[in-house]
Amino acid sequence: MTELKSQSINYKSAPKDLQKKYSKAVQLYQQNQNDRAKEGFQKLIKKNPNFIDPNIMLGSIYFDLGEFSTAENYFQKAIKLDSNYQIKIYYTIALCQYKNYKFGEAYRNLQYYLTKEELNKDLILKAQLLIPNFRFADSAYKNPLEIKLKPFLALNTEHSEYLPSITADGKTIVFTRKVSMRNEDLFISYKDESENWSDPKPLDDINSLYNEGAPAISPDGNTLIFTSCDRPESLGGCDLFISYFKEGIWTRPANLGHQVNTSAYESQPCISDNGNLLIFTSNRQGTLGGMDLWESRFVVDKGWSKPKNLGNKINTVGHESCPFIHPNGITLFFSSTGHPGMGVNDIFYSERIQRENWTSPKNMGFPINTTQDESSFITDFTGTTAYIATDRKENLLEGTQQHLDFYSFSIPENLRPKSSEYLELIVKNGSTNLGMMADVNIYNLTSSQMFYKNMTDPSGRLLVTLPVQERFALQINQKNFITHFEHVNTSENPGSYLNPRKLIISLYPVQKSNTTVILKNVFFEFSSDELKSESHYELNLLSDWLSKNEKIRIKITGHTDNVGETNFNKNLSLSRAIAVRNYLLTKGIHESRMITEGKGEEAPIKSNETAEGRQQNRRTEFEIIH
Repeated sequence: MTELKSQSINYKSAPKDLQKKYSKAVQLYQQNQNDRAKEGFQKLIKKNPNFIDPNIMLGSIYFDLGEFSTAENYFQKAIKLDSNYQIKIYYTIALCQYKNYKFGEAYRNLQYYLTKEELNKDLILKAQLLIPNFRFADSAYKNPLEIKLKPFLALNTEHSEYLPSITADGKTIVFTRKVSMRNEDLFISYKDESENWSDPKPLDDINSLYNEGAPAISPDGNTLIFTSCDRPESLGGCDLFISYFKEGIWTRPANLGHQVNTSAYESQPCISDNGNLLIFTSNRQGTLGGMDLWESRFVVDKGWSKPKNLGNKINTVGHESCPFIHPNGITLFFSSTGHPGMGVNDIFYSERIQRENWTSPKNMGFPINTTQDESSFITDFTGTTAYIATDRKENLLEGTQQHLDFYSFSIPENLRPKSSEYLELIVKNGSTNLGMMADVNIYNLTSSQMFYKNMTDPSGRLLVTLPVQERFALQINQKNFITHFEHVNTSENPGSYLNPRKLIISLYPVQKSNTTVILKNVFFEFSSDELKSESHYELNLLSDWLSKNEKIRIKITGHTDNVGETNFNKNLSLSRAIAVRNYLLTKGIHESRMITEGKGEEAPIKSNETAEGRQQNRRTEFEIIH
């Protein structure tokens, strides 16, 4: 209640013989001479136990000192002497009770204050904003999560550590450390084979005389986007910069440019969607509150798109910060002062619905959130272990002031994000068996949206993160080579970063005849030649490829498993091949370039004794003919 220091002295309940001593004690309080002021107020109470104001002033002093239990006791004494003496006491005692985890009592006192206060409009507004927080805190505290926060001792010091980012294998962590009152630097630590973390070292290739912080490291550890403030090449006070790890060093940081950075504040980046999605904090034009979350997508040949505000489901009139989107590309964790919570900053999570929408954010609950400041929440790629920065008082080093430290904990099962899986593609030249660069298009059949576009590296390798419980159509393509199709269902045998699902694909030159390509994303209704709509994506790609290779003729062949009558299967396979040809005809491929054949159950590629084998035998394929 520091605002009392600037107020005039109140003699309302002061006996005349004590007014001068009371005035002297108030002046000592206003001069920050708390010990002498406390002594003066206590003497006044001893002389006259019914003197209300010294109790209020003692409550104010202890409130300022953060001794909320003692402060509450003195405010309670004042209320007991006269419950209507000063209605503002109910507001302040509610704050004390909140700090003392008496959330139900705090809520009731705040409600009572609102029923009585009529004049103090500013305080009424503050109370109205606190009401949903106190109500939520009461419920969350009565229903705590079963977690145990462990201090991350290998990283914590007497300085504040916050805003961590971890690689997909969980073996490298980069974070911000406040090395002095005015300077932040980036630090890095590595986990060894014994699961021990190395002593953090500053990233000297990146750190400068200016502030560097809020890192976002790519899953493979080779790309770093971070915040730097007041650099000569900055567009605003704080901008986003990028650096790459090459030949054992980090490259000179480069500003992400005008499309992302503005003259406003841009900070706290996170990257997802295989490096194609950037979410960050900014107070740029269009922000709904103090700080909002914004997103930008990387477009091949165009760079980063113009950032979009995540909208009022996520952003509030308060501050939203510290975004972290899980590698599944769906679950977003962030800190907010605007959604109902327990403390200054609480951690929330939301899930993306399609591309533009989000679910209503949910508070992570107690004791992940407390009455202190919680932020900088991230998880490992499995979604089972979390890391958080908080200024709670437990485990502070002796003799140090309260500051932010890292903690880790196992995430309760009901709060875990959907896990992600990793797909490793290795593309080879089928004629030489050497790795080769190729275009990779990944289409999400579940959401009917393009998911990812990129190229393999010169060795033919590409590592991609995929959300689980979804189905994907892959096209691997290179000029003058026969296009290749794959199907991936991430509900089956998910692969981790350390043990990814692996696909080794050979591409063959167009000139090579008798090369068979299975259309792995062409599907029919049961026991029918009716194409399912999800087949259109792959058939459209095939049509485009044929249009670019006008001299190619193909034979389309249908196959079935051995379930059912042989003649029926033979006819069904032919009619399915014809259905594919007819679809390509609608896309402008001339009928002279296509012939069809139905082989029924004659040419299985797997055993029909298993469901998996029968599924692979039910296929449509094409072969280049001359």
